[in-house]
Amino acid sequence: MWQSGCAKHESLLGRAKLTQSPLIALRIVQETAKEFDGNTANALRAILKKAVEQVRPDGERRFTSEWILYNILD
Repeated sequence: MWQSGCAKHESLLGRAKLTQSPLIALRIVQETAKEFDGNTANALRAILKKAVEQVRPDGERRFTSEWILYNILD
């Protein structure tokens, strides 16, 4: 189960999926793409990773609702 979840996660952040995402049109993605030589897929990936890290609960991983939600995103 974990591997299939990881594979699904990777496919969601994969270049092909991100280049087709409507999120590419967001101004923040277009502006961030300048830091990635115009690559909007890499910019969107970086923005999403940063957003996930911002909701990371403090402390060690545990079976709390906050950590469960974070683990789904991570």
